Amino acid sequence: MKIITIGKDGIFMAHEHVVRWLKEDGIATVTIDNPPVNTLSVDVITQLTEVIEEVERDPEVIVVRSIFN
Repeated sequence: MKIITIGKDGIFMAHEHVVRWLKEDGIATVTIDNPPVNTLSVDVITQLTEVIEEVERDPEVIVVRSIFN
């Protein structure tokens, strides 16, 4: 999935959605899928921060695990 944002200068920027999470039986699985080496770019760090905040707000999550594809 691509995320489109408009910068302050009016330029459109496309960002790949590379961090996602799902919950099953109280276990949150956070996946970073940013091949070829899963580098921590600004986009990845921003998305990871957003996902961590979402997981923290979910009272049903009791365990968090991470996967790097």
